[in-house]
Amino acid sequence: MKINVLNKNYEADKGLRMMTEKKLARISRLVGAGSECTVTFSKTGSTESLELALSCKMGMYKAESSSPNMHANVDPAVTKLFAQISKDKERRADTKQQSRPDCLKVTAPEDENL
Repeated sequence: MKINVLNKNYEADKGLRMMTEKKLARISRLVGAGSECTVTFSKTGSTESLELALSCKMGMYKAESSSPNMHANVDPAVTKLFAQISKDKERRADTKQQSRPDCLKVTAPEDENL
């Protein structure tokens, strides 16, 4: 997964970037190799926020978290993104199973002697 980092009124240190990349590695298992994630660190007044925007073949996902401490924003944002992707994958799997033709569904054989 390719990760782009943007800073808006905030300068993210190397430790914060490494922690974010490590947490996003968990998500890369779900979305595959051709995905791209944009991480935006920003500060407005005393509030620091983190925004994750993930683009992959399944679609676009966004998650945001705000608090006075930027390091505390990483876990909630990654958890929200992980939940969105998991829910979407489950929904796609359910839809795929429901759209199977009747000829492929397994049914019990009927007994003609009764």
